[in-house]
Amino acid sequence: MKSNIKSVIVLMAATLCVTTGVRATTLVYEGFHTSDYTTSTATALKDTHPTGHNIGFSSADVWAGGTSVPKSTATTLTASVAFDASEESGTGKAVIQYSGTENKGRGIYRRFSAQMPSDGIVYLRFLMKLNANVSDYTGVLQSGNYFAGGFVQNTFNGGQDAFRSLTTDGIWMGYKRTSVNGTAALSLFARIGATDYLLPLNTVNSSPLLSTWSTYIFVARVRIGAGTGGRDLVDIAAQPIASTAYDPNWTWDVANIEANIVSGGTPISYIAFGGQYQTNNKEVFIDQYKIATTLAEVCNHNSYVEPSSQSVSVISTSVANVTTASADLSATIGMVDVASATPSVAYGTAADVLSQTNTLTAITASGTVTHSLTGLDPLTTYYYRWTVAAAGVDPAESSVASFVTKGAVVFGDVATGGLPSTGGVWASVNVGETGIGTTSVSCLCGETAESMSVIGTWADVRSGENLVATNSAAAWGKAYFFKFVATFEYDGETYSFETPAANRTATALDHLKATASGDWMDGANWSLGVPPSDMIAATISNVTTMASLYLEDMAATVKSLTVKMGKATVDLRGGSSMTIGSITFGDKNIQNSDGGEFVTTGGVVTVNGNVAPAYQARTNRNKLEINGTEMTINGSLSTDTRNDSGFYNDIHVYNGSTLTITNGLTVSYAGTMVVDASVVTNKKNLVVASLAKSGTLTLKNGAYFRQPWASTTGVGGKGEGTLNILNGSTFDASGATFYFGSDGDGSWNNGTLFVSNSTFKTGSFISPRHTKFLGTYTISVEGPDALFQVTDDATLGAVNMTASSYRTSGSTRMNVNGGFVKIDGWLNVGGGNFDCAMNYLTVSGATARMELGTLNCRTNATVKFVVPETGFGNAAIIHATNTVSLATGMPSIQIDATECRECPWTSLLAADKGISNLTAATLEERVALVEKDGHKTVRDHPYEFRLLTDNSTVKALQFRVVGDNNTVILLR
Repeated sequence: MKSNIKSVIVLMAATLCVTTGVRATTLVYEGFHTSDYTTSTATALKDTHPTGHNIGFSSADVWAGGTSVPKSTATTLTASVAFDASEESGTGKAVIQYSGTENKGRGIYRRFSAQMPSDGIVYLRFLMKLNANVSDYTGVLQSGNYFAGGFVQNTFNGGQDAFRSLTTDGIWMGYKRTSVNGTAALSLFARIGATDYLLPLNTVNSSPLLSTWSTYIFVARVRIGAGTGGRDLVDIAAQPIASTAYDPNWTWDVANIEANIVSGGTPISYIAFGGQYQTNNKEVFIDQYKIATTLAEVCNHNSYVEPSSQSVSVISTSVANVTTASADLSATIGMVDVASATPSVAYGTAADVLSQTNTLTAITASGTVTHSLTGLDPLTTYYYRWTVAAAGVDPAESSVASFVTKGAVVFGDVATGGLPSTGGVWASVNVGETGIGTTSVSCLCGETAESMSVIGTWADVRSGENLVATNSAAAWGKAYFFKFVATFEYDGETYSFETPAANRTATALDHLKATASGDWMDGANWSLGVPPSDMIAATISNVTTMASLYLEDMAATVKSLTVKMGKATVDLRGGSSMTIGSITFGDKNIQNSDGGEFVTTGGVVTVNGNVAPAYQARTNRNKLEINGTEMTINGSLSTDTRNDSGFYNDIHVYNGSTLTITNGLTVSYAGTMVVDASVVTNKKNLVVASLAKSGTLTLKNGAYFRQPWASTTGVGGKGEGTLNILNGSTFDASGATFYFGSDGDGSWNNGTLFVSNSTFKTGSFISPRHTKFLGTYTISVEGPDALFQVTDDATLGAVNMTASSYRTSGSTRMNVNGGFVKIDGWLNVGGGNFDCAMNYLTVSGATARMELGTLNCRTNATVKFVVPETGFGNAAIIHATNTVSLATGMPSIQIDATECRECPWTSLLAADKGISNLTAATLEERVALVEKDGHKTVRDHPYEFRLLTDNSTVKALQFRVVGDNNTVILLR
């Protein structure tokens, strides 16, 4: 049995270059022969030419870069002007040539005089001609180097070697020395940005595409802003040109390359030529370059004129009218200054052995010739090559092409459909072509691609028939594979053709009925009559009775769960568990009056995907409640709806639940999350408020929240990002870096971290994260049992404030009111020594204290002590085991003792290794009392400052208020 592989031939629509009566406006720059302007319309176009002339390189043009174009030079350059590009006398062409042996590079460029458009399509074109005999072309370039011309974005800066590899911006097109199958080759290429794309007209050894003179038209199409993120889409085409013959149907050999050529960066502004020049007296002519907004303008064929030079070429080949026994082969032949040429075509069944040759009648002009091959075998691949010969010139050959004679069965794509509830699953296919003899077709189906059996047969199938087979025994939750097989007999052998296997899964969306209650596994609660499974998605929508479902010592699996409207509570009794693929709240882009709620009570729930609202789910409120459940989300948990309206999404974890999130948590878009249980996130993504949207995460009643990786939280532009840690709860980010203020939009502002009689732990702490953040970031540590602990360094104020160019109007405030702040490393207050926003550290409350490694107060730092009624009860309010550094230009340390009735000597600042910039002489200007109602202390009781020193090192700043105990008692 012969096995045949079905080939899929993709036919691409060709783009036709036409010449219309009205020419488009040329945008930027163009160069033509004077013969292009033969009509009044063309003359009018010449008058709009940006430079006011109509040849490619005018004597008035000034070119920059490695050299300039002389006003006039001879056709052949001499060694004295090696590496130059110049005008060939009277022709308007640029000529690049070098006849020596030195290996150098050279480039020139010229700026356009007009601007590129901001949208639409732009076409770029230029002609390049290389003088390189086939026999010695390998001497033209060193490996990996170029001759090229093109359109670039930036000026050319550098010496004569700078263009060896061309620049990495814009579009270059030309020749490159490469290697094909280990053999040296001179190839056509397009360079877009920093990437080379080889064009199909490549040359190895004796390929005719490089004859004595080889001329190519290059065209680039730039679809401005049509790619990802507004990048341009660039397509490149190239054609060999002989005399006036060319193919007006362009094929984009390089297509859909995304690059910032016109938009998204510096637009192309220069035409440039360059490359590496070597031996053998090779010349490159560059001519007829143009930029226009229509293909008709850029493809004006009157400008495709081959310079006079004897040659023949095979420009293109094609095959048509293929049957089981014949085919018509065509070739477009180019002739330049030869009286006649003889085409021939060689063909055979092996690419390297073309055993038969047919010679055609000699032709006297360029054009298309056609030859019919007959007596061919069906179902056979044939290879062919065209040759054209003429007296006095080198013969030219095409590359080897192929075609397959007909006889194979051709199927269309296999379609599948159906569900068990509608009678079964089915597959269909259209038969485009049948075989040589009587063709029969079978359909096979099975649960695997290897175990299929026949479910339908058709005899004597005709072209155009549509065949359908159904598996009526299909069961819910199972996948079924289908394929169609065709056979026929020919010449004593059986031929077989089959489609690729297609599969259909017997799944559907199963809606929870509006009045459902009872057992989750009861099919009566579901629209399909069966409970949702790992192959069936469940949807909760318009549930009017707030359904309560249960599982009793059962394990349920659900492909996915969508909660659109209504509420469903699943009570997981005994050892019950649920596995859900993902959970989605709301309906994409749909406005509903109410949201959906999903509640789990007890048991174990595993979600193997994300839990989040649908994209732009416009519902008033969605809610996820986890009540005493051990839940693991192997994805992300988010309240993010990605819309600009006031829709809310809430999460509540309580009653002894444990929640583990493996891939991040986002509480944003007016979303809230309340935890009075245990939550662990295993990835770095913790975001409270994002994309200028507010969000709140609250831990209460002894909740525990573990965030072991670097995390982001806070901010919010239209709302505030808030993290509340309340009532004996713990937020544990030990070993991580906690960023207060996320990456992103500098317009975000306002974030709050509130620790009330609870514990906050982290490895290091930065607030805000970047200099561009605006607004106010507040850290409040309140209550005698509050702990704010950082095991590394902490910064209040934007980081990276190391140069005067850094500015920020974002401000961070830390208020320690009766709580305990312990920072093992540095506490940096202020973002730097430049004009940044002020940052604040305020200590109040009788039990307030701070233990630090080093306190570093910068010029934009304010430190304030608010003294309680009977003073602080600690030996040192702020104690640094290392040093306290007070910047010279920072504001005075403020002391508000207006509520203090009696305050014994108290160390406000103490440092084991000293306090800088604080002496008895500077004490009065570095420390100031706040005045209230005309008094600095209660009834102006005397107050005192003093410095404790050790060998002239200031170790502590102390303060007290001297009151009259009796008087104070009487007044109370």
